[in-house]
Amino acid sequence: QTIKVIAPNATLVPITNVDEAFKALDQGRIDAIAGDRVTLEGASQRLNPDAYKLVPEEPYARFGVGCMVAQNNSSFLNAVNFAIVKLMQSYVIGDPTAVETVGRWLGPEGIIEIEQELIEDFFRRNIITREQIPLSSD
Repeated sequence: QTIKVIAPNATLVPITNVDEAFKALDQGRIDAIAGDRVTLEGASQRLNPDAYKLVPEEPYARFGVGCMVAQNNSSFLNAVNFAIVKLMQSYVIGDPTAVETVGRWLGPEGIIEIEQELIEDFFRRNIITREQIPLSSD
């Protein structure tokens, strides 16, 4: 939907997965790939970081990624929210398992290189606005 607004004359070509998209780009069958920034950046880093440029610098649209649960299953929803926030909290306090888990995707050694301080700040803001979990490492 975003690409239709940004580039109304573009011909959209549906592609099954990110690897197929990069193959089509490499073969000249398409001119560009539009999709989730983290997925595209991760794939480009995995395939050939010098061969691709992610543009624009700031994404056209931003959206959250979520988990859907049945509306009448508040116990499961609470458990999911708690697990996500607990991972964030564990990362912020420096728990090695949490740092490694998040670090596989985001951070200085992750698929997407982001300063650890930025990740921690983002997690802190989310923790404050969501579940109340004690700040201790217990």
